[in-house]
Amino acid sequence: TRLTYNDVRQYRFGKTTRGAVPPKLKSADGKMVNIAGYMIPLNEAADITEFMLIQYPFFGCCYSVPPEPNETVLVSLPQGKATEYVNTPIRVIGRFRIDDTQIDGYVVSMYRIEIAEVRPASANDPDVKPHQNRGW
Repeated sequence: TRLTYNDVRQYRFGKTTRGAVPPKLKSADGKMVNIAGYMIPLNEAADITEFMLIQYPFFGCCYSVPPEPNETVLVSLPQGKATEYVNTPIRVIGRFRIDDTQIDGYVVSMYRIEIAEVRPASANDPDVKPHQNRGW
């Protein structure tokens, strides 16, 4: 199943309430999916075993708005596997889970993928979004 960020954004999240899980996401829960985006490592700079996948490149500067929890996917590689950081778009293929991830008490992602494969995304991939320069 191919998921897009339009799909994952449909699951609404609030501090105290959550909307219903949309049918496409509910049917994908526990199944193999693929989704394209950009890698944001959590801890490692090399031999990355876990990272966030987001739609747009995020540079962490004051002009970049961080993604919402329904716009990030926590990606975990199997034990003993690692990948190198890339700042170009990738496509992740793995088992999808609807599962909150908290860091320091804050929900940072509503989704998780247990990975089977990370590969470069095509430059023509319709799911890949370049950085939006807003003229700041």
